[in-house]
Amino acid sequence: MNYFKFATSMLILLLTAIPGAYAQVWPQPKVVVIPLLGDSSTWTGHWIEAFEYKRSDLVEFDGSAYIALANHTSDLSNFPPEPGLWDLVAASGANGLDGAIGEEGPVGPQGEQGIIGPIGATGPKGDIGAQGPISATWTGHWIEAFEYKRSDLV
Repeated sequence: MNYFKFATSMLILLLTAIPGAYAQVWPQPKVVVIPLLGDSSTWTGHWIEAFEYKRSDLVEFDGSAYIALANHTSDLSNFPPEPGLWDLVAASGANGLDGAIGEEGPVGPQGEQGIIGPIGATGPKGDIGAQGPISATWTGHWIEAFEYKRSDLV
């Protein structure tokens, strides 16, 4: 990457193409022009509401980078790219190609037991089942001359 600074008004970056695996994503050299307002710029991160932005502050909004053109307090009526307050520094690019699927990682540790949930509602009463086989027959008092069957009860 080469850079050139003209006075204090702009920074010009010459970004050369990347060979190899990234050649499809970035096949041509790129020129990026960054306006400079004053002696220095401060990267403040994502644009947020109710923040005191100073002239030359840099923010990220919706994937693009912007520079504040004037001191102001941010609100929902003046977010980037509001003309007069913000200037585009670097526009969000298109999504790149999907990478290769990585290897499966190791199994993580067992988690803690969760809380027991509430008891559910009682279900409807089921149908009456079929009569099962008779396993024993009560025959009453023992009678000497009676012919008993196996599994008779006396």
